[in-house]
Amino acid sequence: MLEGRFDVMVDGNWRTLAPGESASIPVGALHTFRNRSGSMVRVRNFHRPGARFDQYIEHIYELLRSRGVKRKTDPRVPIYLAMLMLEYPETLEPGRRRESR
Repeated sequence: MLEGRFDVMVDGNWRTLAPGESASIPVGALHTFRNRSGSMVRVRNFHRPGARFDQYIEHIYELLRSRGVKRKTDPRVPIYLAMLMLEYPETLEPGRRRESR
């Protein structure tokens, strides 16, 4: 965590990270993150193996910017994110599918 506060969930347990703190996610663990602080956060994210996660994040940014999306509450956001998930099957896997293994 570089700046701000950021929530991370690993296997159903939420934890808030502050600057200087970090989290490691075991391979195959169900996980996600969120920014509920209402402020800008800066994080450094490493994926090993990368699984094109950096390309996915850049793709989200470019798509939303090119479509003029300025608010996370814009009703188009879930549609665009769902479309992109289909293009990155090795990067993103819905949690329910993982739970059924």
